[in-house]
Amino acid sequence: MREVSRGRLAAKLAVWSLCWILLIPQLARADVIKLTKPAPAEQLFNNGLAALAKNDLAGAESAFMQSLKLEPKAASSMLGLAQVAVKRGDRKAAADYLQRAFTMAPDSAEVQQDWGRYKYSEGKYKEAEAAFRAAARIDPTGVRARVDLGDMYVMAFRKPGEAIPFYREAITLDPKHGGAHYGLGMALTMSGDEAGAISSLSQAAALSPDNPLPYYQLGRLHESKRRFDQAMEAFGRALKVAPAFAPALYERGNLLLEKKDDAGAIREFSAAAKADPRLVDPHVRLGMIYQQRKQWAEAEASYLAAIKLDARHAVAYNNLAWMAAERKVELNDGLTWARKAISIAPAVSQFQTTLGWVQRARGELDQAAQTLARAAALKPERAEAFYYLAMAHLDRGKRAEGIESLKKALAIDPRFPNAVDAKQRLKALGQS
Repeated sequence: MREVSRGRLAAKLAVWSLCWILLIPQLARADVIKLTKPAPAEQLFNNGLAALAKNDLAGAESAFMQSLKLEPKAASSMLGLAQVAVKRGDRKAAADYLQRAFTMAPDSAEVQQDWGRYKYSEGKYKEAEAAFRAAARIDPTGVRARVDLGDMYVMAFRKPGEAIPFYREAITLDPKHGGAHYGLGMALTMSGDEAGAISSLSQAAALSPDNPLPYYQLGRLHESKRRFDQAMEAFGRALKVAPAFAPALYERGNLLLEKKDDAGAIREFSAAAKADPRLVDPHVRLGMIYQQRKQWAEAEASYLAAIKLDARHAVAYNNLAWMAAERKVELNDGLTWARKAISIAPAVSQFQTTLGWVQRARGELDQAAQTLARAAALKPERAEAFYYLAMAHLDRGKRAEGIESLKKALAIDPRFPNAVDAKQRLKALGQS
């Protein structure tokens, strides 16, 4: 059990999976807010938008405040202040400004839209849906609300079939809206319409040449169908648009692993980790490659980097513990790591097996046998668990139990990784 999994890690970079834009309130956008206020207030509002575009938060705040002094009921300026608060990371202030804007102008499609996005970011999906529907009702030509409704049905409610009509409405209203084509492509992907998804994502890529997401999702679609060359080409296009786009780098690393190109995979995973230092999975993948190559120092450093980013990454703890047991070094740390993995996921047989293997390496044979028996008892049954249990039995001189466990392992899977060794041991024990 050199590692828990060579397959796709459980966490699949969900932050990039569907979002065309971040679903944190995208407030005070010049392309959607239309002012009908006195010229001085409007000019100050526009000054605020210009300052926001330059990330001049103090200047934007000042301009929006001055606009409100001239026009106290200017909900648009209140939305601008909310955006300033969002950029500062002050969600409490953003919520207050949004609430005041909502009170000022509940019949404004823009206010309802931004209120919905705020509620979405809080996880209050039903309230967000109501706000988006209100925005669509208030403005029958509004594309933004329909795209967000589609995104909500795909992302929050996991109902891509119900999202499709919203995206199609948006495309009817604005055939050149890249985000609507992208959302439709994602919904069609989830619905199993591969041809429609490829068509929609390709249109999104053509309409939004500076956005890597359409090519990235095309790559993911091809990868899921094991069309690896087409997937690699699509990820390459995403990286031409955005050379430091970490998700595409990560997926290229996975493709190179499929092609047994460890050196190339190391290069891509390392680039992904550098491009986005918040990502955990590239470090775990690097650890797995280094572990298989017996580059122990590099593997340990990679797993520790993953744990630093995610203190509850059970796979990283488990693999650190397994390396400690196999090498018979850092066995105190190995025991801690193994127990940590089990505390996070107690029902995972592999983690229990690792703890038993660490205990065996420490010479705690009775404890190892008990732990490995627990691992073997977990469902679904695993050949590897019985193989390692057999080792513990044989260590303790329990010949009959060892033979029984070896036979059980081979009955579960005659081709499991240690099957040849299991057969040889049975032969040595007088079993044909």
